Amino acid sequence: MTGILLQAFKKNCPDHKLWVCDFGMTRYECNILAKMGVLLQKPTFIKDNLHPWIYKASVYHYITQIYADVVVWIDSDSFPVGSYALEVEKIVSKWGIGQDKIAICQDWVNKTWEFGSSSENISYFQMQPQCPYYGAGNWILYSKNVLEHYASEIEAVPKTGYWEQDLFNYLLNKNSVIIQQLPNEIWQVAHDGLNDIEIDSDNKVTLNNNEVLIIHITGVYNNRNISVGPLQGTIRTVDNTKLTDLQLQLITEWVDSNSINIV
Repeated sequence: MTGILLQAFKKNCPDHKLWVCDFGMTRYECNILAKMGVLLQKPTFIKDNLHPWIYKASVYHYITQIYADVVVWIDSDSFPVGSYALEVEKIVSKWGIGQDKIAICQDWVNKTWEFGSSSENISYFQMQPQCPYYGAGNWILYSKNVLEHYASEIEAVPKTGYWEQDLFNYLLNKNSVIIQQLPNEIWQVAHDGLNDIEIDSDNKVTLNNNEVLIIHITGVYNNRNISVGPLQGTIRTVDNTKLTDLQLQLITEWVDSNSINIV
C-alpha cells in the first residue's frame, strides 16, 4: 500500500517529496525506503513494538528530522490523484502565519462524536456528542501545539474505538484550531464512494463529474494477495475493477522504477 502511495505521489506531485515514517517496518522495508531517500527513521527514544497508532501520534518526533511549518499527512491506505499538490498549495498560500489552522474532512459526511467515538472516550475527553468529528487519515496542519500534545498524550488515552483519532479531534477543539472543512467527495473518497469512482483512459479520476484528489481505501474493502516481481504482499481493493487496475498499475510501476530487490 505504501508503494502505491509513493508511486501515485511521484506521478501526481512530481515537484514534491513524500516522507515515509518507520512505524515498525522490517530492516528490508527500511532499506528500500532509505535507498529511495524517503525514510524517516523511528527516533531511538521511542519504544519498539508499540501500537501503530502510538507511532502515528508521535509524528512530531519524526518530523524533527526535517524542517516543516505545515505538515501534510496521508495515511498509507490512501493515495493522491489529479492535481493534489497544487490544491494543497492553494490552501496553504492563503493561511499565512498566525492562529493554528487545519484543512480536513469529516470522517464521514456530517459525522459527529456521537457516531464517531465510544461513550467512554466522549466522557474522557468531555466532548459534546454533536460536535463535528473529523477523520485523521488525511490533513493539512499548521499547529505545533497539536502535534506536541498528540505525541505526549497518546499513551494515556483509553484504548477503545478509534482512540488515536479521538485524541486528534479533541486536540483540535482544545487548541481552538481554525478548521477548513474539505469536501469528502474530492479530498477523501472512501467507503461506498469508492465503487462510484470513474477512471478514464488517461487515468483521470472523478466522482460525480468532480476531480478526485485523494482516494482512501477504507470502510468496505477486500484484502488481495499480490505478487509483483520480487514483491509479495497484500493490498486493499474494492469492487471497482478500474480502481483495482489503477492500484496494480501503480505498484508495478513502483517496483520497476525503483529496482525493488527483496534480499
